[in-house]
Amino acid sequence: MLHEHPIKILRYTAKNLWLLIFPLLRSAHFFPFSAKEIAAWLHGAWFDLLICVLILTYSAIRWYFCGFMYNTEVIRRQSGILLKRETEIPCSSITSVTEEHAFFLRPFGAVRVSIHTGAEDIAGADMQLVLYKADLTAIRQVIPLLRPASDVKMHRPHTSRLQQRFFFKVVELPEICSKNCRQRNFS
Repeated sequence: MLHEHPIKILRYTAKNLWLLIFPLLRSAHFFPFSAKEIAAWLHGAWFDLLICVLILTYSAIRWYFCGFMYNTEVIRRQSGILLKRETEIPCSSITSVTEEHAFFLRPFGAVRVSIHTGAEDIAGADMQLVLYKADLTAIRQVIPLLRPASDVKMHRPHTSRLQQRFFFKVVELPEICSKNCRQRNFS
């Protein structure tokens, strides 16, 4: 059984993240910090810190008990600490695969993969995994359907030269507009 990328721990922490606000609010009272004020803060905030540690520990345990397996015929994901939940997708049922290389995942070498079948709800994917890039490459070697097609091209939205210059050279905007107006015979 393989595990997803450890960045997934932060996703599991996210729904309890609002509880982490209380220690931060308590620490704002002691700004600017000194050794005596930090000791007083720790004396009053030990329970808040304990809650934060418990949230992070629960998230790490939940990540540890979630995993996935794959072979040439099926992709299987298991989750749950006490009650196990298993999702299995036969490779023959896969209709599309979406990879997201989000800017916040790139520094960690992670990629979000969504696997879709024809039986899914419009709102989401049948299976969503956050993987190491190396794991995604290994899965592509085993499951041919996950390999990108050689004739597929990336879509890049078209931007005009005027838009590019406006966003990157704001100072020259009047000059660009006057040049374009002369070229189009606007007077």
